[in-house]
Amino acid sequence: MSLVVGDAPPSRRTPFRRLIWHFRNYRTNCDAESVTTISGSLSYEEIDRAWRRKRRMIAGVKVLAFPILIPWKLYREVKWRVMRSEWYDRKLKENKLKRPKVVERKRALSPPLEETSLWERKRKTKQQEQCLLLRLPFELRLMIWEQVLGECEVYVLLKEGRLTSFRLEDETEEVDLRWYADDVSRFRIVRLRRSRIDVVPLLQTCRLIYSEVTDLLYRRLQFSFCDVYSFLAFSAALVPKHFDAIQHIYMAFQNTNREVRVVDNSELSHDNLFGEQCYWHSAHRIRARLNYRPFRKLKTKLYRPLPKYKVGDNATTWDAICTILNEMAGLKSLKMVLSKSRFNLRGTTIDEAIYGPLRKAIERVDYFDVVVEWHPSFPPGPPPPPPPPLLFVAPLAPPPPPVIMHQPPVPIESARGRLIDGEIQWRSVSDDRELILDFPSDSGSEYSWLSEA
Repeated sequence: MSLVVGDAPPSRRTPFRRLIWHFRNYRTNCDAESVTTISGSLSYEEIDRAWRRKRRMIAGVKVLAFPILIPWKLYREVKWRVMRSEWYDRKLKENKLKRPKVVERKRALSPPLEETSLWERKRKTKQQEQCLLLRLPFELRLMIWEQVLGECEVYVLLKEGRLTSFRLEDETEEVDLRWYADDVSRFRIVRLRRSRIDVVPLLQTCRLIYSEVTDLLYRRLQFSFCDVYSFLAFSAALVPKHFDAIQHIYMAFQNTNREVRVVDNSELSHDNLFGEQCYWHSAHRIRARLNYRPFRKLKTKLYRPLPKYKVGDNATTWDAICTILNEMAGLKSLKMVLSKSRFNLRGTTIDEAIYGPLRKAIERVDYFDVVVEWHPSFPPGPPPPPPPPLLFVAPLAPPPPPVIMHQPPVPIESARGRLIDGEIQWRSVSDDRELILDFPSDSGSEYSWLSEA
């Protein structure tokens, strides 16, 4: 029995077979159309044979294309993931370098008063002659404010999202620690007792006292810092006028494992506060990757913008510190202690790592003193012996010595540099007592620069 393409199916077939016949007739209609125009009709077996031939051809093409499609699919998937990871890493780096918002003061607290607009009420100041203290000459009042402020250095610490400050008073004594060792030995223990500055009540008295004391406060006191984030937050929390009035900075970036520590590790802001897993480590490392994310969650208002960097700059916290120090117009003395565990030279010399970024600040200040620690570069040892030939039979050698699990510590060298005649002169330091910088200067009179305030 022959069938013509397009004719109705036989009526004796079951409905399921008729459905299959319609489907095959529809699939082969396009292929058999040209044939029907020539022969007029095709048998069912010929149509089925042509359809099977076409399916075998499609299967062969799939088999040949399979080795090419799978690598192409894998390449597209890997490329998309790499692009997504690079995009995510770049966005993460941009987010870390995004500076916190800066708040503008609505009005200045110290004279001269700013000019008000037409719709604001004009501000006035009074001489406050009813106060007997303010009737004294200006020079006598400055001497009184100097006695109130004192001469101790002030440590600034970023703790729990806020800036805190305190003074230090040394209480040195010798203690016998015979219960800690077999032989009797005496150690020098330094106790650091903190005391509050208590200047805020005086500043809140009146605007005239505030303007006189704040100017003297930032010019007279020496501000000391033990970690990087405290210095960055302190510089951003000052108004530009007070920032330019600072004259003396001391950065005690010493080893936190020593027996004498000003700030304990537990006092630094922890990870739960800022949501940063590496904040505790980056607070100790001076040349770590710069991260501004902790500053966007501070409880202290910021009035100065932090240094701006791009992703390609590969900026570190040391770069931000040097930029801020170079912007201090009134800086006169700068002292630093950089320990090996917190400051890494990264293959550069001391002059390139310190004098290069701090060139503007060093050329401006009158006194510069820095102590740097690093591992010495040992001379290379003798070359190893050549390997024996392949046919050489090595004699029985003695067993190798046991492996020492605890290697001896690598010695650390220290150098101290001072600014003399416009150039930094370095010298090696062997006595640990020379690593502690005096306050405020160890040359000339002890408080010679205080008379300039």
